[in-house]
Amino acid sequence: MEHHAADWATTRPVVAGTHGVVAAGHPLVSMAGMRMLLGGGNAFDAAVAAGFAAAVVEPTASYTLCGECVALIHDARRGETHAVSGQGTAPGLATIPFFRGRRLDRIPTGPGADAHLSFTVPGAVDAYLTILERFGTRSVGEVLAPAVHYAERGFPMYEYMHRMLAIPETRRHRQEATLRRWLEALPEEVIQCRPVLSNGYAGSIGFSKIGGSKVRFNSNFGYKSPGFDINDVGFLRRADLRTMGNWLQRRYDTPSKYLRSFRYNLNQWGAWNYGGDRLEMGGNVNAHWVFANNWSTGMGFNLNARNFDDRATRGGGPGAYYNPNWNYWSYQNTDDRKPVTVSNFLNVGGDHLGTHWAGVSPSVTFRPTSFLSLSQGIDWNHNVQDSQWVENTADGRYVFGRLDQTTVSLTTRVNYTITPNLTVQIYAAPFVSAGDYTNFKQLVNGRAARYEDRYAPVFYASNPDFNYRSFRTTNVLRWEYKPGSALFVVWQQGREAVYDVGRFRFGPDFNGTFSAPARNAFLVKWSYWINP
Repeated sequence: MEHHAADWATTRPVVAGTHGVVAAGHPLVSMAGMRMLLGGGNAFDAAVAAGFAAAVVEPTASYTLCGECVALIHDARRGETHAVSGQGTAPGLATIPFFRGRRLDRIPTGPGADAHLSFTVPGAVDAYLTILERFGTRSVGEVLAPAVHYAERGFPMYEYMHRMLAIPETRRHRQEATLRRWLEALPEEVIQCRPVLSNGYAGSIGFSKIGGSKVRFNSNFGYKSPGFDINDVGFLRRADLRTMGNWLQRRYDTPSKYLRSFRYNLNQWGAWNYGGDRLEMGGNVNAHWVFANNWSTGMGFNLNARNFDDRATRGGGPGAYYNPNWNYWSYQNTDDRKPVTVSNFLNVGGDHLGTHWAGVSPSVTFRPTSFLSLSQGIDWNHNVQDSQWVENTADGRYVFGRLDQTTVSLTTRVNYTITPNLTVQIYAAPFVSAGDYTNFKQLVNGRAARYEDRYAPVFYASNPDFNYRSFRTTNVLRWEYKPGSALFVVWQQGREAVYDVGRFRFGPDFNGTFSAPARNAFLVKWSYWINP
């Protein structure tokens, strides 16, 4: 069916993004795709969700459920390109005698009363489900959820759709009969997707003591039912969750000969899904000191029980237990009133079954004068995850591997006050993260009590190793040319590149961040205060 695009031409601004873009003919369709990306899905989940949402918001388009879908898919990680054809065949009765019997000398393509006779058998749904099964990470119900939401709760009508729906009653009956026959052929999982977006509920309750010089505490409980969904008004990381937590703090704020203050905290937390799986159960004890010379330090120790990850296969398969683990952290700060301030943060942990991590983040701030400050910090983290998810393969395997990852970033900040009305701020941060995968395994029984029984070795031919390099800088000039009125000039540059090499090499990797492809943005903001 033709849309006569020339009669409904619009102009749209150019949109650019570095981590994900969803382009569609309607903003609600784009939002359906973004919900998948924001919820941890991949580009294929987003494309399928947008296609199903378009069936509700743009029902007359050729790419919705009653139309066709042709997809060209490129997997950059594997270097593979795939084509999915959802072009349906002509109906079995659409023969030459059929059209001649209606006194037609050609196949009518519309618009017109006989335009529907040129339609092929809808192939979009099969193409969508094929893409989701082979390349996606979400279930059919999850990608259908935005479409069901729009269908149940409605959406703003637009002029073109209003005119298309203003059709004779007889034609409407013909379409309803066609729809009933089409629905009878849909997979059962699609037909029964409605419970995914059943009306949900959420809430929380807490009891706290937030004042007093000695003791403070908090106890809380929260819940989000599986059908709870507020992504149209804000980002919701997940629903299907019950949480609880307790916190107790003892404070000593009366200065002594050696201490300005001391306090320690006890924490406990837990979380479950509505299926009864325990997702979190852990505790923490930590203490903090501020000394008489204004130096400070603190440390804490965490313990986590064996908990269940119901998204271990990224929503595309079964969950799995992860092992009990521990974590120790500490920090140290010198007196921040001095011209030179030094700080450090340390973090180590593991599970004694092959997973361990360590990180250190030292930094120094130099303030030679009241109008200039410079700070430099480095963040180094080494993480070995013995069972890191890699991929859900087309033949039904859930592949995991041992990931050895090193991440390092350098952060530089400069704040320079040239005059009280003219300032310069500079931020620069090169970043490198390299991960090497070995010891591939497949999930066989995620609920097994013993770690050794949850996975089995598997041959995996692809290379998921990565070396991600990035450089970000933001430079701001602010000039307050009169009280209340200011001019901002901003230059931002972003560089990034990804390679399939898992080895981390400090010098070459960081040099590579400055030669990676760049994107520059220049912004000017001007404000003028009108004094009434």
